[in-house]
Amino acid sequence: MIASLPRHTQFMEYWKALSPAKLPNGVEMAGQQKMSRLDDLRNGLKHHGSLPGKAAVDQACADVRDFFEASAIAVFGISFADIDMAEVIPQPEVRGKVKAATAAAAAGSLVDAMGELAEVFDTLTGEYAASYWTLWSNIRLSLPPPSPSCRLRQSERPVSRTWFRTSPVA
Repeated sequence: MIASLPRHTQFMEYWKALSPAKLPNGVEMAGQQKMSRLDDLRNGLKHHGSLPGKAAVDQACADVRDFFEASAIAVFGISFADIDMAEVIPQPEVRGKVKAATAAAAAGSLVDAMGELAEVFDTLTGEYAASYWTLWSNIRLSLPPPSPSCRLRQSERPVSRTWFRTSPVA
């Protein structure tokens, strides 16, 4: 289902906007009354400073969980528990390593999982560092050279990181 909704659609308007009456492939979303109760709590807190009680917060948590579980299937065709946040990572190499880390952790190999995540971190920060230093070197060309007292001694220069695994790679 692809729906084009106005940019500032009010939360409670989604039930009408996504309904079969409005869209050819629309869905009947569950939990409208529960989400209205949550919206009332939110508005009371945000606009009137009214703090909800513990029972109201506990009820809101249960309502939100029920809403996500029912709506994920209705709207996206996938159970809420099966949604994988790795899918929103735009870089294919990074997404693959995050999925490999998840699989390694699920198999009980936390060392391999952390190794995969360390490589992800290095890839992402390496891309940033490369663009940062390219930008910095272009700026540096237009600046006067630093005085000798400003230069870093060899022992103060940053050391490059090298990530490695502590267990053999299969």
